[in-house]
Amino acid sequence: MMLKRGWSRKEAEAVTPAQIKSMNARAKLRGLTVKSLLAVEDCETRIARDARDARAHFDLANHWHYLGRYARALELYDEAVRLQPGASVILCGRANLLATCPDAAFRNGAIALKDALAALEIARVAGDLTTEWKLRQYVRAVACAHAELGDFDAAVRVLRESLPMVVTHKGMRDFAGLLRRFEAHEAERN
Repeated sequence: MMLKRGWSRKEAEAVTPAQIKSMNARAKLRGLTVKSLLAVEDCETRIARDARDARAHFDLANHWHYLGRYARALELYDEAVRLQPGASVILCGRANLLATCPDAAFRNGAIALKDALAALEIARVAGDLTTEWKLRQYVRAVACAHAELGDFDAAVRVLRESLPMVVTHKGMRDFAGLLRRFEAHEAERN
């Protein structure tokens, strides 16, 4: 029995100790927490059902990116872009990895900037920049890509031009931190 999203209380209570032990063993084998294992297995199941599911590839890439498994994340971002090249969120995810990866082997500022600019334009044309956090994720990717290329003036300019649209305290803190780093000629690494 595989755990899944959206379990009812009855289904969750039906999980046996043997199933929990099995999940713990699978998680340990893969070097994951049980929570991460469930998320990864959910995405893998979606991909097994439909290998053309770009969103499942993207979601799995995000999990591996978050877990620091950058090679696997990049493979999955690339596949998601191949499957759905006009998806702004997918391009933005790949741009973030390519612009900010702590491991230099996976950074590519030129492709990151191309992806980030395309993602921002696609989202703008589609009318998807409806909330501050959506706008912020796209602008942040563009700014980080400029910084990765060493064009800190452009990175600062992009953030400053977008500041009037940032309304939340979290958004202001995020952009203020990025501005300080970029003004000090430090790229973002996360």
